[in-house]
Amino acid sequence: MVYIGNDNSPFDCSAIVAKYEGAFPIRYTKFEDNLGQRTLAGHWQRCLGLLANEEWVMFLGDDDLLSPNCVEEFYKALDEVNMYKINVARYSSIIIDEQSNETSKQFLFPLLEGTASSVIRKFQRKSRASLSEHIFRRSEFEKSGFADMPVAWHSDDIAIMETTHFGMIYTMNEACVYVRYSTLSVSGQGGNVWRKNLATLKFLRFLIANHAQYFSKSERTYIIWFYFKKLKHFHKLRPGNIIQIVGMLVRNLLNIRVLISRPVKIRRAGQ
Repeated sequence: MVYIGNDNSPFDCSAIVAKYEGAFPIRYTKFEDNLGQRTLAGHWQRCLGLLANEEWVMFLGDDDLLSPNCVEEFYKALDEVNMYKINVARYSSIIIDEQSNETSKQFLFPLLEGTASSVIRKFQRKSRASLSEHIFRRSEFEKSGFADMPVAWHSDDIAIMETTHFGMIYTMNEACVYVRYSTLSVSGQGGNVWRKNLATLKFLRFLIANHAQYFSKSERTYIIWFYFKKLKHFHKLRPGNIIQIVGMLVRNLLNIRVLISRPVKIRRAGQ
């Protein structure tokens, strides 16, 4: 079933929906308010409420595209996905522009990759990840839902981490999601860079305080360094923050996996 959640767009989508209604099952809903303007993760979360009893869910961006074999490859892999007790599967991806021209190579991933490794490689720009190419086991995803981050930046990363419980992500490289970067997309917009950087700072603090134990010693060192870099970017390198960072580095040097004793709370979409 394809569920379409119209975030009160000024454009009329009904004609396009009607065109494809006979080709596959579609359930179209137009919401009365433009929630995504205030909280994009909140709109994703309310779209989850449209589902019936489906066990697997993909949140496909309205400007992203699927290769023709995506559904087929998922069902081919499903027995193996269940055998490995996987909660998040993903496709390979290619970046496209406003005219659907490919602007990147095809990003391929290991068949099985640990979530912590995936996060670090994304920070290091050795990999990429966005919401559209991931498929979530709904029963596990709903335990936490989406974190309500600024412009939903890193909301997808947190959803992947929490749904996998820092376990493995299964990859279907034979199919591909085309992820659009344009002046209209969150990823491609230049006017929201400050908010995206703020979200990254919050995400790093969340990782350090709540999930440092899932990363290796060298990975924790990288996260601390990246956190320092973001604090410097926001001119927040006050004495208290510097002392805290030194303390985290000493704890990590001693291989103490809990870097901060007090967990950080993240606001949840829909709350």
